[in-house]
Amino acid sequence: MYDWRPGSRRPARASGWGLTILSILLMLVLTGPGAGPALADSKREADTGLPLEDCTLGPSGLQARCGSYTVFENRAKREGPTIDLNIAVVPASGPDPAADPVFFLSGGPGEPAVGLVEMIGLGPFESLNREREIVLVDQRGTGKSNPLKCDLYEDEQALRQLLAVELFPEDSVTRCLEQTSADVTQYTTPIAMDDLDEVREALGYEKINVIGGSYGARAALVYLRRHPDHVRSVAISQPSPTHRAAALQSLRAGDDALRTLIADCAGEEACRSAFPRLREEIETVAERLGTEPARVTAAHPVTGEEVTVEITRDAFLFGLRIMLYAPPTAAQVPLTVHGAMENDFQPIVMMLFRLGFMVEQILSPGMFLTVWCSEYDPMFTDRDLTRQAEGLLGTDQLLERSREACSIWPKAELPEGYFEPVRSDVPVLIVTGEADPATPPGVGKELARHLSNRALVIVPGSGHQIEGGECLQGIVDAFVSGGSADGLETACLAEIGRSPFVVDPPGQ
Repeated sequence: MYDWRPGSRRPARASGWGLTILSILLMLVLTGPGAGPALADSKREADTGLPLEDCTLGPSGLQARCGSYTVFENRAKREGPTIDLNIAVVPASGPDPAADPVFFLSGGPGEPAVGLVEMIGLGPFESLNREREIVLVDQRGTGKSNPLKCDLYEDEQALRQLLAVELFPEDSVTRCLEQTSADVTQYTTPIAMDDLDEVREALGYEKINVIGGSYGARAALVYLRRHPDHVRSVAISQPSPTHRAAALQSLRAGDDALRTLIADCAGEEACRSAFPRLREEIETVAERLGTEPARVTAAHPVTGEEVTVEITRDAFLFGLRIMLYAPPTAAQVPLTVHGAMENDFQPIVMMLFRLGFMVEQILSPGMFLTVWCSEYDPMFTDRDLTRQAEGLLGTDQLLERSREACSIWPKAELPEGYFEPVRSDVPVLIVTGEADPATPPGVGKELARHLSNRALVIVPGSGHQIEGGECLQGIVDAFVSGGSADGLETACLAEIGRSPFVVDPPGQ
């Protein structure tokens, strides 16, 4: 195993490796390529009978070959309703592409792989695309693969639900279930990974490289366990393994990330001078809101009309937690807290508004609930939740609310051994952020114990959104190109650090 943890640090240019819904929410810069060469009909397409057609993915103008592949909704029965899986293959931009492509697994759960790339382009995958095709498959229940979409929020009430940290209100969950004719128990990760392998075979690939972040990392590990003979390499970031109660562990991780940020602010002269009582201010605002919520007038994110809403203690702390996900917004936490001391809650309100909007517009709520309620929620009890929450500076009411939603949503049957560790000797690269408030470095370290051929990289200053600039991109490229976890050059990571704190309001 190669385990590297740097010491000295300084800021690095963002790379945005590890795409998730929060990458878009937090408006991180991901630069996609321009129009590339179209993929002509290949012998592979002719041999497999899976025809693809020229297509353009989204506003970036990315040229690809698109099509669909039909699978049974109930793979075990192999009869009844079917699902057309949405597929896009981005041709390699180099002259001599390798035979093993990169399959990108999106996060969420519930994000569409094709749809995400349509929105933001290839971003950090552009360099990988020089040597390899990039294959995108909207996982069943997402994007254009029979999406389990539903209306979670209604008009102004939506804003109040979001600010009550109710991303999945019980009445909305009931309505969501009534709006779908699908058998929602057939949308789990193992079933979806069997879909993916069938697509691999239909496209004529013998071995593939799998990349995924957050939930996509879990999906990649599940694919590795179920179809090891067809995996050349796996690169994952922000891992959420099947054998750990990652959602429960995120409570402590979020609190640790907030405490670390407070300490880092105290260690940076400009931040310490501007916000000498940061922890005290967080506790004061939380206590004040716990006694009496603040009334805030804000613009409705869709209509633009002014709406008066309440900010509770939970909403304030949850908003801070979301800001910790990415270095650029984490750098604004002290300023946001100081503004809240003076009753300015606009940054928190807009953060939660955007989160809700992205959940409704991009995420597939039904698929999220199936995966969450069947694969995450069973891993901890109410007692575990209470015990883990004791003594926390922050909070995560979302876990409690999700338990309420899971009391309504049907549970799926999982394969025997699903909650066991994934073990493999296939090369695996694990990337995690030093200050990740959701999947902390300890998760990556523990996961690595079960993988005999792995490299573990901890990126200084990064949260759940990994930012390692050209340095990290080079590590990922070298890993995929060489198909090996050995001998990766990682010394450049020592030059990476937390983004400098923002001490002045916008415009000053």
